[in-house]
Amino acid sequence: MAHKSIRVEIMGRTYPLRVREEDEALTREIAAYVDGKMEAFRAQHSEQPPLTSAIITALALAEELYAVQRDKEQALNSVDANVQHLAEALEHALAASDAATEVDARGDGAVPPPSQEQPSTGSI
Repeated sequence: MAHKSIRVEIMGRTYPLRVREEDEALTREIAAYVDGKMEAFRAQHSEQPPLTSAIITALALAEELYAVQRDKEQALNSVDANVQHLAEALEHALAASDAATEVDARGDGAVPPPSQEQPSTGSI
């Protein structure tokens, strides 16, 4: 993996970073996102020093990340519950089908043959 030195600008300051070549575009995109969030906070709270802006922005970004992770976990739990429900329904249906096949094989019950209706030749 080759590394590359790049520079990103956040709140008017340039930061040198060393990244893997394949991560350069993503790193630049993330830096631009962070810069946009910080600049938006500074625009609304210009009286705050840069460090306060950075801390408040970091908290806001952490809150966003936490919310996305929570939503992802809830979605996965919902999918797991749905899969479990479907697996139970499938097991029930297969057990019922097996029971019907056993009855038919023993000759204990009459299982009607499938309907063999002839297609209609009339016009619509």
